[in-house]
Amino acid sequence: MRDHRLRDCFRPRPCACRATVHAATDSGLLLDYTGRTTDACEYAQALQQQDHGYDVPFQPPPTVDENAIASLLNYTKAAGRAQAGYEDPASQRLQWFTTGSGRALAGVTESLATFPVDQIQNYTVRAKPLAPASAQGENCFFVDGVGINPRTPDTASAQALAQVMTSLQVLGQGCRARTADENPQYLIPARQSVLDDLANQYPLYSTIRTIVMGSPRHAFTVDASVRDWLTAQGAVIRDQLLENTVPENDTIVVNDHPIHPSLAHLPVNLARKR
Repeated sequence: MRDHRLRDCFRPRPCACRATVHAATDSGLLLDYTGRTTDACEYAQALQQQDHGYDVPFQPPPTVDENAIASLLNYTKAAGRAQAGYEDPASQRLQWFTTGSGRALAGVTESLATFPVDQIQNYTVRAKPLAPASAQGENCFFVDGVGINPRTPDTASAQALAQVMTSLQVLGQGCRARTADENPQYLIPARQSVLDDLANQYPLYSTIRTIVMGSPRHAFTVDASVRDWLTAQGAVIRDQLLENTVPENDTIVVNDHPIHPSLAHLPVNLARKR
């Protein structure tokens, strides 16, 4: 397996250049719930975390589970429905967050690679729980893998190639920053030697390693039948998380600074210009 992908909340560390934030603890989250497949996968992980442990492959129930939806709606409420439902093909949320809007940003770890290099030390990472702490099960991760066709005539050579592709030298080098002006990729290698090597070089990778190694973990596994489920339930789950809210597309002004209306729910001192 090449890497795990973990959905996290990125939070700014306190530092002298940031104003003191006075806001409710359940508001100020930047979050994208517009993708039907992404929402359905988070819902499936919420089911897995709060229910009966890990089954291979995942078998979703025929109807939408209210408890799993309720867990995800906590994030919708913290983000605001207009912001969570804002279509963001240009990843504008990353720009909003790194220029001072929002208390936390939810996303996959590789999003960290696009943060300003001179600011990355001001942020930390938290795992994003998808079920109440009292019901937490084992964590699932999305995985890219190296596969070998069983009909390959020279399986020994194929296995040797797979070992090279996932080696510390190749995979580790691929994840590192190429220059001092770039971040590492912040993919999460499944091979612990690679993760350890990255954690020794980059502080955020050390935090990620602690999260990944701190609990039982599995690759998130589905079979072909999940396609029918996604077709039938993906839009239903998305609509329940957003309650069919359609954000406006113009701008408004807060403290003489134009901002997008999807940020309007944030406390004024969070939706600010740095």
